[in-house]
Amino acid sequence: MHHALTILGSGYTAKVLLPLAEQRYAQVFATSRDPDRHLRDLKPEQRIRFDLTQPETWQLIPPATDLLWCFPAVPIALVQQFAETALLQARRLVVLGSTSAYNDHLATEYPPSWVDETAIIDFNKPRVQGEEL
Repeated sequence: MHHALTILGSGYTAKVLLPLAEQRYAQVFATSRDPDRHLRDLKPEQRIRFDLTQPETWQLIPPATDLLWCFPAVPIALVQQFAETALLQARRLVVLGSTSAYNDHLATEYPPSWVDETAIIDFNKPRVQGEEL
């Protein structure tokens, strides 16, 4: 069993991953800009206040934890600063992307075409730049 995981951004994806992570990690933490409101289903000791735009919250993340990033990686300057800070303390950092990275804005068909690994990624999107950092 791994020691600890911190999920950065506890939205829909994190709600699915958190119970799975609890089977593999001794401790699982979740972050939110307003954890007492958005993470009420977790024990208080699992809730962490984190906001990428507020660097003073970065130090609230436990050291030597794995990090799972589940929110858009923007703005790029803060993403770079946080990644440099986090990599000094974290065991590993995984950034999840989404299908919004793909260049499908010209599609007019409905339902839209299938998106898979052969689809073209739009590297001009700020969130893609952050995820590709």
